[in-house]
Amino acid sequence: MKLSIPDRMILQSIIPSNSVGSLDKLKIIKDMRDELTFSDREVSQYEIELNETGEFFTNDQSSTLEFDFGDVGFGVLLDSFKALDKEEKLQMYHVNLYERLLDEEE
Repeated sequence: MKLSIPDRMILQSIIPSNSVGSLDKLKIIKDMRDELTFSDREVSQYEIELNETGEFFTNDQSSTLEFDFGDVGFGVLLDSFKALDKEEKLQMYHVNLYERLLDEEE
């Protein structure tokens, strides 16, 4: 799945950090969090900054990288969005990425 810089920021914010489950699932979640984290080189290259509310932002909306989270990882992402949807806590900036995941699920 191709992810833009903002997509990666969104996924980092919705992946559960206090998950419970099997060791294998928790290792996959940890690996996903690590993979989505920006390296020092990426922070510099894409001019990623921290704003006054403590959120990361960038003006680079077009650069993408390919990510493969596998079936379990994909399920974790989809479940995270579905939980936000059920709780009516989705934000407008979630919509495009959530719809892309739903399309890939089919």
